[in-house]
Amino acid sequence: MFDYLAGCFRGATNLVKGLNVTFRTMLEPPVTILYPYQKKKVAERYRGIMGLTAKAKEDMKKQEAGVESGELKCISCFKCMEACPVECIDIQRERGGKGKFILKGFSINFARCTFCGLCVDACPVDDKAIVHSRHFEEVFFERKEMVFDMDKLSLVGTGIRPNDPQGERFELSTFGREPE
Repeated sequence: MFDYLAGCFRGATNLVKGLNVTFRTMLEPPVTILYPYQKKKVAERYRGIMGLTAKAKEDMKKQEAGVESGELKCISCFKCMEACPVECIDIQRERGGKGKFILKGFSINFARCTFCGLCVDACPVDDKAIVHSRHFEEVFFERKEMVFDMDKLSLVGTGIRPNDPQGERFELSTFGREPE
């Protein structure tokens, strides 16, 4: 009989302990967010999809008149392509005047990319020509959509979603470069 009463007492105390946790969390504010309408802020160094950054207007004025490399900072050195462990970066270049290379094509296959950041670390350009964004919501319905060419990568580099250019803008990550 004593064991039965001791078991009932232990069960009642465990029930009160459990309800104590329940009532304590009921009084705290909720931690859920209403996802597409409210978004959690991602970390400064979050490694989202990559993009190519553009030169500032001052750099464009300094550029030689005969070279038409566009407005991207990429110097076609192949260092990011060589540093990529899964070989998802493809660069096409031509030799221009005075032995400089002209960027003709740049693409990243995000189906293969591991977002490791080695390409960003390998980039010799000041303030990096290839950068990670803090964008994580890109949706693809076919594999061929996961290959971004220079046009899409330059949109990402300016903070614009390539599949929704009129949509909201996002920030670039500070991974591999100095914060602005």
